[in-house]
Amino acid sequence: TDRFYPLTDGEGNIVHAHAGCSWKKGFLLDNGSRILYYDKTEKKLSPLCELPDFRWANKLCLIDEQTLLVQNRSNSVIRIALDKGEVDITTFHTSFPSTDLLVDSLHQIWISTAGDGLHCFSPDGTPLHHYTTANSGLNDNHQQSLTQCKGHLLIGTRNGGLNILKLATGNIWQMKHVPGDGQFTVPGNNINRLYTDRYDN
Repeated sequence: TDRFYPLTDGEGNIVHAHAGCSWKKGFLLDNGSRILYYDKTEKKLSPLCELPDFRWANKLCLIDEQTLLVQNRSNSVIRIALDKGEVDITTFHTSFPSTDLLVDSLHQIWISTAGDGLHCFSPDGTPLHHYTTANSGLNDNHQQSLTQCKGHLLIGTRNGGLNILKLATGNIWQMKHVPGDGQFTVPGNNINRLYTDRYDN
């Protein structure tokens, strides 16, 4: 049977983390106040940088091997230059708290919000798109989850079901719950979490 051991720091304290992602020979972790790196080969945990204020992260995403994004339901997604330990909290800013973060196959950065629609930025922070119910086919300005699948951005909303954005054109359409429609409908219109596996399903 598999055996699991808690990850501890150099003083034997258990490390509590809410988000992580693979990096180099191990993975990056957020413990609320710092970004940590665990090297699986060396079995060593090292702090990389301090975060500006204590707040648990929802998601960590890499733009490239040296640039990390930290999404934590504030109005700014934190950008960290891992090679320098520099922290930037001003580049990726939204008017409402963020709810999810995704770096797509074109290296565009998508940030969903709790009321301000869907934002898209270039890796350097240039705003590319801001989709809302007023200017697009988006049917709910409160999104909760993002994933990419087969050239589309899938958007789980609070009350609007599943919104689907075609990355090549920006067109958006919906799949909503239809009572009695069996296998041809989504389970509900409040979609909290979406996931795409390595086979793009």
